Amino acid sequence: ILINALTLFEIIYDNLRAEVFNYREFNKGSLFYLCTASGVCVKKIRALANHHDLLVKVKVIKLVNKF
Repeated sequence: ILINALTLFEIIYDNLRAEVFNYREFNKGSLFYLCTASGVCVKKIRALANHHDLLVKVKVIKLVNKF
């Protein structure tokens, strides 16, 4: 489930970067706001770098390099 959640986050983040958005347009509780570089999701994903599963670590490293 964690790999799927990270993949979903990666897809959302890639789509946000591909479009020109004004992040101030998003409500602080919205999924798009949480997926911005200053959002809560990014901080939590960085914490997963210490996860015991190698696949999770690889996925996290791939995502962190995009930020």
